[in-house]
Amino acid sequence: MESFAEEALRLAIHTEKSSHDFYRYAAGRAKNEAVREIFAQLASEEAEHMAAFLARYEGDDILQLQDTGEAPGCPDPRRYGELVGAIDSIFDEAQALRLALGEEQACIDSYTVLVETLREPELRAIFEQALDDTRRHYEQLRQQYLRFAEP
Repeated sequence: MESFAEEALRLAIHTEKSSHDFYRYAAGRAKNEAVREIFAQLASEEAEHMAAFLARYEGDDILQLQDTGEAPGCPDPRRYGELVGAIDSIFDEAQALRLALGEEQACIDSYTVLVETLREPELRAIFEQALDDTRRHYEQLRQQYLRFAEP
C-alpha cells in the first residue's frame, strides 16, 4: 500500500508538470510581452517545484513522472481542456490569465490541506515553500490580469 506522503508527492509532481507545460505553452502563444514574460517565469518556477518534489519521490514510476520534455508541448487536455481551448482558439491573454488564476487557487487549496496533514518536517517544508510560491504566483497573475484587463 502506498503511503500518504508518496501520494501527496505524486499529486504535486503531476500538478507542477501540468502547470509548467501550460505556462510554457501560453508563453509561446502570448503576444503581449508582459504576459509572455510572466508565463515564462512561472514555467521556470513550476519546474523548480517539480524538481524538489521529484527529489523526494521514491515510487517505481519516477521516470514517467520526471519527463518534462524540452520541446514546447501541449498541456494534458484531460486536465487543462479549457486552458488549451483558450490558447488554441484566438489567443486571449485576459482569458488565459483568468484561467491560470483559477488553477493557482486550486493548487493553493490542495497544498494548504497537504501542509496541514503532512507530519514529516522536511517534506512538509517543501510543500510549505511551494504553497508560499503558489500564493505569490497567484498575486503576480492577479496584478497582471488587473493591468491587462483594464480599459
